[in-house]
Amino acid sequence: MKIVVKYFYTICQQEQRKETIRQMIAEYFDDNIEFDKEIFKDYQEFLKFIFPFRPKSLNKLGESKNIKYCNILIQQLIETQQIMDTMLIEQRKELNQQEILKIYKEIDTTSDGFIDVIKLRKYLQQQFNYQTSNEDLIYIFRRMDKDEDGFISMAEFIDEFTFEKQQISQMSTMAQTRQQSQVSSQTQFVPPYSEDCKEFALFINKLQKIQVIDQEELLKLKRQFIKQKKQSFLNLFEDIAHSIYLDHRDLFNLLQYFKINVSCDLERICKLFNEDNPDQICFQDFLNFFTF
Repeated sequence: MKIVVKYFYTICQQEQRKETIRQMIAEYFDDNIEFDKEIFKDYQEFLKFIFPFRPKSLNKLGESKNIKYCNILIQQLIETQQIMDTMLIEQRKELNQQEILKIYKEIDTTSDGFIDVIKLRKYLQQQFNYQTSNEDLIYIFRRMDKDEDGFISMAEFIDEFTFEKQQISQMSTMAQTRQQSQVSSQTQFVPPYSEDCKEFALFINKLQKIQVIDQEELLKLKRQFIKQKKQSFLNLFEDIAHSIYLDHRDLFNLLQYFKINVSCDLERICKLFNEDNPDQICFQDFLNFFTF
């Protein structure tokens, strides 16, 4: 099934990006750097996330110490992980357990009850002409081979395609609390919103006042907002969204909280982020909107 190849490709593509960032972090890393306690339970978990299975990354550790730049890189690494997790969760929705078992049996051609590197490479190349490098296969195996024995068991394979809770959570503690406190009408959430949320609310207010949105004017507003914000886009998204998606209700709640009148159809604004599915704006849509 092509969705499986797409799934593996997503892992490889995002892991390559993470590896590049990790190599840069190693060069600027400082032992005194602080970690986000809302994401990592302790310093060891934080270090494992930055340098998993990569002793070679430590060869240049602290060669050019720079806490400020290192913090920026670490935030980029976390955001890349979040994007990857969101993409994989969406792709998993296209498979049921029966299909997952069928795929496993297709890969395990000798019916030994395990998948090794050779079987996986052969499956991807023969079925879909998908060329994988040794590095790509390492990325896939590191993710799926939980007990690190060099084989992917049936339980590990099924777990990968059904387990939705990632090491780096989809939502921050604040966003989870807001989701749990959501009332049945889904129009009220628990504050507080961050200062950047207020700036975003003012940004949305400017958009709703524009009858016909001009691209040049929109670009100018985006630049003004980006210049003012202090949070990462990921933290901002998590603070506003009631789940892994952002929709018109989230914008309504945000505007209400800051006592800003809703003067237009908020779905029109949501379509600027995701024209095809305005009530399911994922983090990637949100990030793409502010990328120019």
